[in-house]
Amino acid sequence: EASLARILHTGETAPVHRITMWSRVRLELRKAVTTRSGTILTIATLAWAPLVLAGWIAAVGTEGHALDTVLGIGATGVAILLPIVTLLQVSGEWGQRSVLTTFSLDPARGRVLAAKVLAGQILALVVIATCLGFSVLAAALMGVDLRTGSLGSTLVGIGAGGMLYALMGSALGALSLSTALGVGLLLLGPQLVYNLGPLAGDRWADIGPWVEINNRLGELTGGSVAHWGHLAVAVLLWIVVPLAVGTWRIHRADVA
Repeated sequence: EASLARILHTGETAPVHRITMWSRVRLELRKAVTTRSGTILTIATLAWAPLVLAGWIAAVGTEGHALDTVLGIGATGVAILLPIVTLLQVSGEWGQRSVLTTFSLDPARGRVLAAKVLAGQILALVVIATCLGFSVLAAALMGVDLRTGSLGSTLVGIGAGGMLYALMGSALGALSLSTALGVGLLLLGPQLVYNLGPLAGDRWADIGPWVEINNRLGELTGGSVAHWGHLAVAVLLWIVVPLAVGTWRIHRADVA
């Protein structure tokens, strides 16, 4: 009250502090883990690795498994649930109309989107590291020799693939600005391309490897990319282009 009286009497105003990108990222991280849907999906993604590994070990036993197989089983939740978490982070506010409040407090739409994407990547890194930690622990408890195979390249491949899956979720969320439509594009889009593409005939054998994003990211997480050019083009089509179009849409969208 004293500060308000001084401002009214003297005309002085408090200095305006510029919103930093790190402040935006921290806010978006807080939103991601405090909303009900975000919390449930994040917990489910984190719980996926130990639950699936426990079930898998109970079903097939602990003998005769390679390290790459154990890591791949533990990381499956990253490809399935993690993109939905990052998609919700971008599209959720548009469905709830709370984006009006967000842009009223911070009109820099491009920076808000960048903060959402960066927060999604930080969250993805934490989730991937946790899942891989559970997987390595499970492999050690199973008696798998961690020195066999290419542990380093496998971890890097799973990490890079998981980050791209998360970025794909953010990109499709920005493109659709709708959770239902975005999830549909994320889950059905690559499957439709994979299943309907062969209807194009013999030409699909040449076209398919360039546009089948799930297969390309699957190769990356498996540590055996057959053709880096195929991966680059698929990432361009499914991540870079949707994110660019989504950025344009967010700048022009009416939030009133």
